[in-house]
Amino acid sequence: MSRVLKGVLLLACVLGLTGCLDITDTYTFNPDGSGKVVHEAVLAQMNLSMGGASEAPSEEDLKKIVLEEIKQAKGVEAWRDISYEQRGADRFYFKGTAYFRDVNEVKFYNTGAAVNVYDKVSLRNEDGRMILTIASSDDAEPDDSEIPDITEENVDEEITKMQGEYQKTRMMAGGIFSGIKRYRTFYLPGTVVSSSNLERAEDGALTSRFEGIKLLEFMDRMMNDKEVLREELLKGNDPLQGGPSNEEALNEYVFGEAAPVAVTFTPGTQPLFDYAAEVAQAAAEFSSVAEALGAPKKAVARGPEGSQFKVGGVRIVHDSDMENNVRPFNYDEGFTLSIIGRLPQEVLSVTEGQLLKAETDTGQDLLPSDEWKHKISFPRLSEDKRKVIFEVDLRRPAESAKGIREISGVLTYLVADKTRRVDLGVANFSAGSKGNEYGAEIESVTDSEWNPGRQELKLKLKINKDAVKAVDIFDAAGNKLDVSQGYFASGDNVTFNYTREDDQPFPEAGRIEIEVYEDQQQYELPFKLSDLSLLGRKLN
Repeated sequence: MSRVLKGVLLLACVLGLTGCLDITDTYTFNPDGSGKVVHEAVLAQMNLSMGGASEAPSEEDLKKIVLEEIKQAKGVEAWRDISYEQRGADRFYFKGTAYFRDVNEVKFYNTGAAVNVYDKVSLRNEDGRMILTIASSDDAEPDDSEIPDITEENVDEEITKMQGEYQKTRMMAGGIFSGIKRYRTFYLPGTVVSSSNLERAEDGALTSRFEGIKLLEFMDRMMNDKEVLREELLKGNDPLQGGPSNEEALNEYVFGEAAPVAVTFTPGTQPLFDYAAEVAQAAAEFSSVAEALGAPKKAVARGPEGSQFKVGGVRIVHDSDMENNVRPFNYDEGFTLSIIGRLPQEVLSVTEGQLLKAETDTGQDLLPSDEWKHKISFPRLSEDKRKVIFEVDLRRPAESAKGIREISGVLTYLVADKTRRVDLGVANFSAGSKGNEYGAEIESVTDSEWNPGRQELKLKLKINKDAVKAVDIFDAAGNKLDVSQGYFASGDNVTFNYTREDDQPFPEAGRIEIEVYEDQQQYELPFKLSDLSLLGRKLN
């Protein structure tokens, strides 16, 4: 079971103190293990990363969220019947039918709210019978927290300390866990032999209902029972970090039986639906759905696969101790590659990227356990806007690894063929003066802090920096001012800092023009590097 305390603290960050993660999944399986699931999720607005928590996301924001749900889902071959809506001021609803070959590979994104408690549906074949289970997924990385040596002499002291730590966590956990629900329904292609901790519905389906408040009640009971804590600690188990050593005791409290959440069935010969036909239909329908959601087009890369990307540099950290301030390269333990890519065309910007696979020659998965780290952050363009450079942070390869079998992912970039010049409508060059285009407002006109003797004008605009080709400032007579430019950008907001190069003050009046790119188009470009040495060089 995942580390409970760690999970509570992460949930506090992701869901907020009154979070919501309400998921309903309806599975239909075929005898070969393929299947589909109608996935419904109600999520707190704080999950949506939309700036202010009290501000409902726009329709464009919602489309981006839906695209992220589709793109980040794992083990899904096709999507169909996608719908979404804003529910009230702080809830978002997503629904879609996902098709899968292997349910063991399926993992939904749910706006990044990873709650690995009863989150994993697994299916395996044993001697002709199929066994389906629901369990909690393990942490991808081992628990490196230190567990003190517990003896009869110090166990009572450790119990008191542990109970105090739990009470601190408990204050934030109540609101979080009350909003977590996982309801599942399973339609199985055969005869049920046995089941535990599952209910039979009227139509023959099996159902499971997990509510986070039951887990919290169990933790309360366990953490208030000194005899249970004594037994766990003396066995070398830390229940605050890892939950009970007997997981079936938790299952009994949550579902009713001291047994796994599982069903064994003998598969029949007839599929419950035509998997190939429905996946083909879903694929045919999806292009129009993707277009409506504003999904990027697929870029056509020139040259043979992999020739556009190469490793430009490598950094490896074997040992790092943050607490003792011993950090080689000022970095944590890990393996970082700096990758240079040639783009198919001149671009405005590379907006984002996603690392999909990283594997050594021995089969070791190098992807970080934290899915947020799979995102490629801060890709940078060359001066000619035809090359991109970015870093990927990976786990450190094991000593047995001699090379890298594959690193692959996808980049998203913007292009535009047209520009348009617009007068922002700012007539007075004074603090608070506003224009009528792109939310233009002069924030300040002051002496420059970094260039003594020169004036600095700060201009705020509501536009993505990548959509701006140029900004020109003119005096009242129409003369273009000689200025240097800096900026700070965040999302669709940018503040430009302009400093006069001729040591003259800014005039009291004039105009400001902006040249913006029009008809921007998004493209996705997959990349793949294979058969590399640990120094990033091509083998053979």
